[in-house]
Amino acid sequence: MIKLLFIAVIVFSSAGIGSVIVGEWEERRKSIGALQSAVKVLGSALGFQGMPLYDALLAASKIAYPEFFLSCANLLRKEPGMAGKELCQRAMLEQKESLAGCKEAEKEALADLFGRLCGAVSPEQIADAGKVFLRQTDLLAEQLRMQQEQKGRLTRTMCIVAGLVISILFV
Repeated sequence: MIKLLFIAVIVFSSAGIGSVIVGEWEERRKSIGALQSAVKVLGSALGFQGMPLYDALLAASKIAYPEFFLSCANLLRKEPGMAGKELCQRAMLEQKESLAGCKEAEKEALADLFGRLCGAVSPEQIADAGKVFLRQTDLLAEQLRMQQEQKGRLTRTMCIVAGLVISILFV
């Protein structure tokens, strides 16, 4: 009886590990979506409402990743002549945990966006910078979705099989 309980615990733990792995992909997709929403607000505030960058960053902070966007705004206030990409990278260093759900590809796309936004001189250039970022992150989200579909079941199954093998070896 204890052996069966032991086997069940190992198998269910293995299934849980598989779900955690697949859940990480879903969390990353959600973080990309939140980042896209904040960037849409940022682009709209800059391009269509004509807000200064500081105020647009504050508006974006109300949508998602408030620590990161507030850090960008504070850095901009302290050093108004800072380049956009440098501003973003310094805020990322200061607020490492605030963008924890984002991987290097999303962070690079965000830094590129800030570089484009700070160099933009017209609403069209601001809109184009936002579109480039959204396209890049849409591709990343689509890759994650496909990976989740293709590898999700396999990952869960492999974890369960590994749990069964381990439990059989121990028992």
